[in-house]
Formats: sequence, structure tokens, C-alpha cells
Amino acid sequence: MFKYYCCISHIVILGFFGGCGKEHYHRNFVLTNSSETGLDFQNNLTEDSDFNILNYPYYYNGGGVSVGDINNDGLDDIFFTSNLESNRLFLNKGDLGFEDITEKAGVGGQYDWSTGCTMVDINGDGFLDIYVCNLGNYQGKTGKNELFLNNGDGTFTEAASTYGLDFSTFSTQALFFDYDRDGDLDMYLLNHAIHTINSYVSRNKIMNKFDTMSGDRLLRNNLDKGELTFTDVTFDAGIQSSPVGFGLGVAASDINNDGWPDLYISNDFHENDYLYINNGDGTFNDVHSKWIGHSSKYSMGNDINDVNNDGLPDIITLDMLPELPEVLQKSMAEDDYNLREIILNKGYAPQLSRNTLQLNRNGIFSDVAPIMGVSATDWSWSPLFADLNNDGYKDLYITNGIYRRPNDLDYLNYTSNNAVRSIIDLKDSLMSQRLIALMPQLKISNKAYINKNGEYFEDITNNWGLKIPSYSNGAAYSDLDNDGDLELIVNNINESAFLFENKINEKQPDQTYLKIALKGKDFNSMGIGTKVIIKNKGKTYYQEQYPVRGFLSSVSQILHFGLGTLKQVDSLWVIWPRGSYQFLDNVDTGQILTVDEGDASGDYYSKTIHIEENKRFFHYLDTVPFQYSHQENDFNEVFHENLNLRRFSSEGPGISIGDVNNDGLEDVFLTNAQNFKDRLFIQQKDGSFYEIYQEAFEKDSLYEGVDAIFFDADGDSNLDLYVASAGNEYKNGELPLMDRLYLNNGKGNFTRKKDGLPKIFANSSCVIPADYDKDGDLDLFIGSRVIAGNYGVSPKSYLLQNDGYGNFTEVPLPKEIAYMGMVTDAVWVDFDADGWLDLAVVGDWMPITFIKNQKGKFTTSSMSSIEKTNGWWNCIISGDFDNDGDIDLVAGNFGLNTRLKATHDEPVRIYLKDFDNNGSLDPIMTYYVDGKEYPLATKDKLSSQLNFFKKKFPTYNSFSGTTLEKLLSREQLDGAIIKEAVELQSIYIENIGNNKFNTHALPIEANFSPVMSIESKDINKDGLKDIILAGNFYGFMPSVGRQDASQGYLLLNGGNNSFSTVEHTKSGILLEGEVKEMKWIRLANGREGLIIARNNEDIVILELNK
Repeated sequence: MFKYYCCISHIVILGFFGGCGKEHYHRNFVLTNSSETGLDFQNNLTEDSDFNILNYPYYYNGGGVSVGDINNDGLDDIFFTSNLESNRLFLNKGDLGFEDITEKAGVGGQYDWSTGCTMVDINGDGFLDIYVCNLGNYQGKTGKNELFLNNGDGTFTEAASTYGLDFSTFSTQALFFDYDRDGDLDMYLLNHAIHTINSYVSRNKIMNKFDTMSGDRLLRNNLDKGELTFTDVTFDAGIQSSPVGFGLGVAASDINNDGWPDLYISNDFHENDYLYINNGDGTFNDVHSKWIGHSSKYSMGNDINDVNNDGLPDIITLDMLPELPEVLQKSMAEDDYNLREIILNKGYAPQLSRNTLQLNRNGIFSDVAPIMGVSATDWSWSPLFADLNNDGYKDLYITNGIYRRPNDLDYLNYTSNNAVRSIIDLKDSLMSQRLIALMPQLKISNKAYINKNGEYFEDITNNWGLKIPSYSNGAAYSDLDNDGDLELIVNNINESAFLFENKINEKQPDQTYLKIALKGKDFNSMGIGTKVIIKNKGKTYYQEQYPVRGFLSSVSQILHFGLGTLKQVDSLWVIWPRGSYQFLDNVDTGQILTVDEGDASGDYYSKTIHIEENKRFFHYLDTVPFQYSHQENDFNEVFHENLNLRRFSSEGPGISIGDVNNDGLEDVFLTNAQNFKDRLFIQQKDGSFYEIYQEAFEKDSLYEGVDAIFFDADGDSNLDLYVASAGNEYKNGELPLMDRLYLNNGKGNFTRKKDGLPKIFANSSCVIPADYDKDGDLDLFIGSRVIAGNYGVSPKSYLLQNDGYGNFTEVPLPKEIAYMGMVTDAVWVDFDADGWLDLAVVGDWMPITFIKNQKGKFTTSSMSSIEKTNGWWNCIISGDFDNDGDIDLVAGNFGLNTRLKATHDEPVRIYLKDFDNNGSLDPIMTYYVDGKEYPLATKDKLSSQLNFFKKKFPTYNSFSGTTLEKLLSREQLDGAIIKEAVELQSIYIENIGNNKFNTHALPIEANFSPVMSIESKDINKDGLKDIILAGNFYGFMPSVGRQDASQGYLLLNGGNNSFSTVEHTKSGILLEGEVKEMKWIRLANGREGLIIARNNEDIVILELNK
């Protein structure tokens, strides 16, 4: 993915949604008029005093739409579900003209409330049938799911009970797929739930309970046995069917490319999403928590498709995070930190209240929705990936809007009042109607995003003619007029359905396509589950035949490939559900190509190529030769520092590597958190390690170590140990903030030197040794990152001079150097080649900073920095990466995969001042959206810190649209300390000599998550230093969210200041969790190993293959 990052790097630097210049877009879509098309349908929803959103939370979820050719005339027809009225079927008469044949066809439905619908040939007779989900018996509404069998003459016969599919449940949608590859179509029934007392218990107490209304079902089709029935195999197959199945989206795909169809289920509220991997033996395993770091909290519709043309299916789920700050500021979005922790402690998986786009990286996933530009689209329902402009990349269409907004904070505040709650509990009809009427309404537009070469999505809604406010729900796509482009069909509440005619073939006639009609055999006439792969000049175009997509809906059974200006493609592969395949070459575009399963042969999956482990660059040691698990203590400063963006109490562990017992083998030291002792492991000749008990470490378990270094402090040629202490639990002057120096007796036994260090109390972040004064011993730079209770204030960092005997004294530094910033890391490097080691320093809100060593002196004039690099830097390393003889740098930053975007013109800022005159500084953080500067914190957070905001903003509506200018006056801001970040991406820094540097963007994967540790080595033996980087951070506040999209990356140096990412299947690097530090170690077998330390987890060791 992102092969053309040189382009996107400029976009990132200049502003992610601009900077490359404006492109001219045609208004590709035209909203048709129902009086002309005959598509006269709208989902009329009347608010009822007895049945409404107060007793049925899915009242405004709307209806679905399915498209397919019911009469086999080559034109796709349209079926809509209506919640309260008759469902409708429209026959396509050509030229976008439709006839309502509902009554004649007999498919209007007999029950009270319909939801999702699916067109499927369930009995394999070559005609599409229609399956409709209905709400079961609830609140006076009666219903069972319906199956309308196509009689082949324009009429249908309802036969759900005959097939055993007449479920009376909280049905959402049905998906049909051949999970057991026996040639017929099985069914997954997705159900939703209603909140009960069981909804909030610990997950392990509820998941094994079966719920007849809410639990999902898996039904095996018995047609292969000659029976027109389905058998419930839910439990035998390992499918969850519990009371907390808040199912709103279902999609099928062969996620792991083993030939067996898998399932993704998106669940509303706190229940986990499910990623069911098909084991091929009739059972499924839910691997969501293993393969995916987090899900959307309010997961709604979903889609699975290949968004970046790498041949791997990616997953999108939608949520309800507002895009506009003025809407966000008055809407319930993320849970507060306390509630989030409670939910996690009850056994539920991590969630973020936003859309997620899970990029498939060969069996593991990275959520890239923010960096791809699609994380916030408001109250969204249906995502559909489809190539809407025929350029070869799948675009994204999203339906939006809820008829009334129950997440409005003023409304929630009103209804939480005890008196109002008592009225609600009485279920008085008149009062219910009044309460519903108070619920705000907001019409917003659906969204369309053009896919920019698989690198990111650009909002194209207005330019394509699709910006029309509505309350939209289910949607589908189809080439309804057979002109080679896809139309969009949308089901709306209390408004005519949308039919958008696509005019791309008129506006851009050079853009071409290829449509694939699949003719399956046995009882799968439409080839459900078939894969089609097109290859041309090294590019891959991939789709799977699963019509159920988005929300409550199903799309055309004709696969549509946009192919840009290609007149012919090199090859086309069709892989049928049971593994047989066809290969076609030199296929002309601009046609509908029918492919028959009867012409297929062989077993495609027998050709699957696996990379042997010894051909990867790294492999994991089968058994880690020593046992160490970092244990983070239970402390969170969010309870004390309300406006903090993140935790600073979980920065460990640190690692140091060195031969402490002088036996020629390198040993390992690892720090630990408060109340857990640090550990030292001695390497043996057989490759094993043993732990030496250290009384000094035991005594100092009160300290929290975050960094450590072995070095000879006292000149006896033995490696001594310096441990940097931090944790953010303690105030200045408290003992556990002191760093520690341990002297080595030469046998690996350490004693703490009590008087070797000046009495410094600081949240240290790094310790960097070097003989800066050329007196023959090693001195120390100690960086400090934060002052407990005063986030944003620059703490003091230190330079300690060694007398050669392990006695260190503080070197006085100019204030501008000592308090240069919130330091996170540094490296000694002679960047000007004058023979004296200089210092390169990074930190929060800091630029890449250089302090020139003026022959052992550091003055204010010796400070410099790289312009426009103020960032949230975590780490920095040095090395000659371009082989020009001088030292370059690589710096790890916060990343680009959050809602926070920073540029020189629109930075992220912090304003520090005692705004309420209570004796403590208040940190107000801001960010920009569309040229306006907004506070990052919510009204509640701001009011809890600064009481005067409660009076200034008495309601959430009054806070809506609050910019910095409205929040604080110029007088209030006068005298505030202001810091800003303008660069959030990790970078390579080229030393071009004469104290000048050029910065270069690293591959986009380096910005999926915060980079916390970097190492380098010539991995592929081409003479150029390569980069290994890793990170993630879970301690951000909900406004930013957990950052877990990195699995560690090997970046190969291609020369010319460029690096490329090696996929984990080839690199062998696959790192989960919060990586804090990596260090090289020479193993006893002579090979190089990379020890990886992770917060609150076991260590892992990667061994470099020869």
C-alpha cells in the first residue's frame, strides 16, 4: 500500500486535505425525479406514542434496499423495505424507468415492521428470491421473517416456514454464503438487542447465554441432501448467540485467503465486533481481539473490499462521530476515561467512537480511518466500496442521518433529571410524545469519497453532485441502465428514495470498465463466494461476490470493475467457492463477460505460496530464554490532571544490553514499574539466561524505571548501571523521582552508589552517556519530559559531568538549554564533524533541536533547530544512512492517524496559564478545522477544570461552535505560555553538511501509530543501513483514543533518501502491544537478536536470519 508516498508526504506536510493543488471534478451524479423514473417510494415513519425510540432504540434505523435481476432480462430491479408500510418491488423497464409490481408480485409483506432485505437465489433455480427481515413480537408489533420464492413469472410465493426460516426475532439482516462449500447457500441471521439488566454485566457471564430474540443464528442449507430445509448449527459452529448481540452489520469475505468464507459482524454499543474465521470443518473462531486492535464503539453497517488494490480484503465499520466541530461539541461521543476502564474491566474489547477502516496486512489489521480521511462522517449507516468513477480504485459512499438525535447532550441532560426519568418510567403516552418532540433534528448529507490511488480518500460529495441533506439508511449500487457505470440507490426516512444516475461515461468517456456475470453450478447459480482477480502490468484488481453489503441491503450480483483507460487486461482469474478456477488472458474491457463454473477445473488453493520462515529477515525465538513480563502499576493521572491529553505514568520498560560479568556474552537488564523490581538476566554459552538476584534492585522497587544504560562510570572497566526514574505519580522533591546509579563489582553484582549523583528529582525520560568534554570518562545527559501536575511546562534537563570515579556533578547550563522543552530522547552526534560530540534532542512541542558542543561548553548561541519541526517526538537515532560520511538522524513522532492534523499554518497548540487564578496552570489544547481554532476538550472537561465556563456556557448548545476566540478573550490569553506542534509525522533527517539538514517523509506505515523506538542495521546486506521501528500507545484520552495500528515495521533503505516498507510476511516482524524499547543483542549462537520490551506485557526476541 501507499507506493506513491512521495506525493502523499507533501499532502501531509502542507495539510492532509490540501497542498497538491485543486483538481477539476465533474458532477458525475444526477438525482433523478421519481415522476420520471416511476421509482415512487419513501419510507414513511410516523412517530407513535406506544411504539417509539423511547422503548425501541432502533426506531430510526430505517429500511433497506436490494437490487438484482428478478426476471433475467439483463436489467437489475429494485426492492425497498418500509418500516411501517408495504415493502415495494420495482421492475426495471430500461432507460431508468421502473414499474411498481409489488401487488402483482405479492411481496409487500404481511407484518408490522420490516428491516433488512436480501436478494438471493436460495433454491438454485436461476431466479432471484427475496428474504425480508421483520421485527418479532415486541411492543405490540408482530412479525416473522419472510422468504419470497421467485416463481419465474413475475410472481413470488412466501415460503419462510417451509424452509424453517420464519424467525420471529429482533432481525436486522440475513446474509447467504456457502460456509461449508457443499454447493448450496447457508444463512447467517443477524439480530439486534434491546437493553436489559443483562446488557451491562461482565462479558464472561453473559456470552454463553442463549437469547431467542437477540442471538445471531447460523443455518445450514440442506438442499444438497435434497431437502428444502435449513438446520440451526449456531452452537455447533461456535457462533455467539447472546443477549448482547447488538448486530447492525454483517459481511462475508475470505479474510485469510484459505478458500473458506469468513464473517465480520459489527455490533452496536459496548459489545465486541466479531471476526469469525472459518476453520473449514463446520466451525468458526472469533479472532477479532487477536487480529484487530479495536473496533467502532457504535458499530453500524460495514463493508469488506480491497481499497488499495493489494489483493487483500479490508474492513470498514461506521459509527456516529460528527465531522463538524459545532455538532461534535453538543453530541455525546466518546465515553469518559472512567467508563472506558470499567467496560474494559468487564471483559469487553477496546473501542473508539468513530469509523474504523481496518487495513488487511496479510492476516493482521491496522485501523487507518483517520489517516485515510474517513473516520468521522456523523451518524452513519451504510458504507459501500465501489468504483464510482471507473478509475480502477474503489471509492466510498456513506449514508447518513438519524431522524432525531438521541445523543444530543442537552437532551440527555434533560432526560437524566430524576423527575423526567420518573415520567419516562411511567410510560405515559402523552408525555412520551412530548419528550420525543424535544429530541433535536439535524439533516445532513450522505458522503462520497474518491479513492486517491489507494493512499487516502478525498471528500467529493459536493463536486459529484451528491450533497443533499437527508435521513438516509440502506443503500445499494448497480449499473441500472447498463451503460458501464454504477448508479446509487438510497432508502430515506420520510422522503423519496434517491436514485442517482451516474454520468461518468458521458463526462469521462475514456474511463472504462469490465463487468463479470457469474454462472454458478449446483445450487449456487450466482456464484456467491467467487473471487475475481484482474492483473495488468503489475497491478491487481480484486473483488468477491458477496452482494450483502453496507446496511440492511444487498447490491447487484454483477461484479463491476473500473479499469481507467485500459482497453485490455493481461489476465483474469475466477476462483469459484469450492476452489476450482479459470484463467483468461488478454481480456477486452468495456463488456459484460459471462463466466461459467462448468468450465473451471483444478484447485486454486493448492497453489498458495507460503514464505518459509528462514527466508524472512527475522524469526521469533520459539522459546524466550528468560521470563520477564512488565507489570504496570495501577495509577492514572487523568484523575488529577483533567485536561491532560495522555498518561505519562506508563513509559516503561527500558532495556540495557551489556556484558556485566565479563564472560564475553551480552546480558540483559529490564526496568519495571513502581512496586515491581528491575531484573538482570545473565546469558550463558548454551543460549539460556539466568537471573541474578540483586538486593539493591529489590530495595528500590518503589521506583519506576523508564530508561537504563550500562556504561563504565568509575573507570574500572566494568559496566555499571544508570536507571532513569519517572512515573508521574510523585511531586517534585519526592524520593522515587531520583535516578539511580549502581556500581558493578565485575561479576554482575550491583550496589547502589548513594552519593554518586546530585539530588535531582525529575520525571526522567532518557539517559545518554558520552565523553562530551574529552577527559576520558563518560558523562551523562538526562532528559526530563514532564512535571507532575503541570503538563505543558518544560521541566529541567541535566548534563552531569563524571570525575572519572563515578561521582557526577551537575554542569550549569543556560536556562534556554536546561529548560529547552519536554524532552523525550536525545543522541550524542558530531553533526558538524569538528571532533566534539554535539547533542540532538527531541520532545513534546519541541523542534528537532541541536546543541553544539563548543569544546566542552554549551551556550545559548550553540542552540539551533530545524524549522517547522515542532512535534510530539518520542525517539531519535543516528547513523550514516546515505553513506556520505556524515551522521544522519531518524526521529519517531506522534503519527498522522488521529483526528489531530498539524501544519505550520494550522498547528495543534497548548495555552498555559492560571486562567481561574487558583494557583495552578490550566492547559488548554486547541486544533484547527477548516481554518478555525477549536478547543480539544469537551465542555464538561473544561468546566470541571475552570468553573467560570459553567456560567459562560450553561448549555451544550451554547457551547456548540465554540472556537478559541469565543472560549477565551484576548485579555484572558494575554501572558499565556503558548506551544505548538506543526509536524506529527516521523521523518528521516539527512545531514547535508554545513549545519544544514533536509527532512524526508518515511513510508506512511511509520505514521499509523506513535513511533516509540527505532533501531537500525543493514538487514539485507546491501551496504545501506535499514530501519526497524515500533510503537503504539494506549494511554491517550478518549478524544484521541487508543493508538494500536502499528505491528512494527522493517524499512529497507533504497538509497536516494528513500525507504520502503517490508510486509510482515517477508520481514518476520509482527509486534503487538505498546512497544517501548528495542535493543540489539549478540546471542550466544553468534546471531544478532532484537529484544523488544512492551508495556504491561512479556518481552519478545526476534533473531536475524543469516
